[in-house]
Amino acid sequence: MLDKAFPELFFFSRRVEPGSTLMLFIFCLAGVGWAGQRSTPGNSQPYEIEHGQVLGDFIFRHFEGLNAICEWLGLPEEDIERMSFEVGKLVGYPGKRQSV
Repeated sequence: MLDKAFPELFFFSRRVEPGSTLMLFIFCLAGVGWAGQRSTPGNSQPYEIEHGQVLGDFIFRHFEGLNAICEWLGLPEEDIERMSFEVGKLVGYPGKRQSV
């Protein structure tokens, strides 16, 4: 599966809505459903992602890949934090960004 063969997925995928390519992988791996009514054109609805073992393993594996490639490229900590925050926001872990 591409998920396991491509640990740098979080680095190379689009992490910002609309059009996040990362969500395609998450929708295929985790249980996902509508929070209320189903979305229709012009009437988007929020979705809920099941935060189980499968999603946890996926996130852990790809954060390792994100950190490895960022370290290899020598990216500043601010860039790594921004990318991590974007991923977390997509999967429902908005967290808090600290001011620098």
